[in-house]
Amino acid sequence: MNKLLATTLTAALLSAGGFSAANVLHTDKVEAAQTQKVTGASQYGSNYQLQIAADTLTQLPEYATVASKVDVSGLQAKITEDSNYKRVILFKEANGQGKYKSIFVKNTNTLEVIDLKAGQVFYGTITTDDTTPAPEAKPEQPVQSAISSLPEYATLTSKVDVASYKAAVVEDNFNKRVIVLKDDNGREQFKSIFVKETNTLKIIDTKGGQIFYGVITAESTPSAAQPVEQQAAPAVSVQQVKQQAAPAASGISALPEYNKLASVVDVASYTAQIAEDNYSTRTILLKDAKGSVQYKSIFVKRTNMLKVINTRGGMVFYGSL
Repeated sequence: MNKLLATTLTAALLSAGGFSAANVLHTDKVEAAQTQKVTGASQYGSNYQLQIAADTLTQLPEYATVASKVDVSGLQAKITEDSNYKRVILFKEANGQGKYKSIFVKNTNTLEVIDLKAGQVFYGTITTDDTTPAPEAKPEQPVQSAISSLPEYATLTSKVDVASYKAAVVEDNFNKRVIVLKDDNGREQFKSIFVKETNTLKIIDTKGGQIFYGVITAESTPSAAQPVEQQAAPAVSVQQVKQQAAPAASGISALPEYNKLASVVDVASYTAQIAEDNYSTRTILLKDAKGSVQYKSIFVKRTNMLKVINTRGGMVFYGSL
């Protein structure tokens, strides 16, 4: 009887111990599963807000178009969304303030570029030519003599006292060349954008806006043998430029987008200016008497799409002509 009782008691203790051990093991598995779940969520979240390396950024199909529409030099690029449907890139300044955003829809190759302060600056479909990666920017060349033989130099010096600034070529590729002029504190004061295929030059005062837009003729190309001082002189014989600064409203009346633009905006009340006109798009600015841009139209030639933007109130028209 005693032996039977002892055997039964031992079996009960072993059974209770096994049940307790099973509970402990189950708890460990739950904790492990919870840890794995949290870790997995953290890893998923880390797919976003990643800073893009420069060489990787230039390989993205939308980068060349983004860089042609806004100045992304010196900005930090971060992917905020990248799915099978679209990719969103945020361009931030050194202080972390967002400046531009690009939204690329992958299945339609549609790209939208947005200035976070001024609004949309580009919307369109990227072609095969557009997806050619832009070459990396060349190191700055802060020596005036390094740019004195460039075809746009003579016109630039006729509009800006180049000798008072430090000149640097910040971009130079098959499509365009960008020169910035900085003061002694390293702050950018002027910028020139020369489109090589059309010989079109745009000069921008970073505080006052565009001061020149036109096509440079052969006569405006300075001789490399001339001293810099002679090239800088604004002689009329050297500055034979077909300037397109602020044409009257009648100067754009023959353009295909004019009728639609005039139907949504009182064009006659403003000064019309063609700010950009290339093989892809034409941009017209409508300025008030103080020179402030009130409206902007963007006409995509390939698709006959027109967008009219009120710079203070947003888009007022978007559609096909």
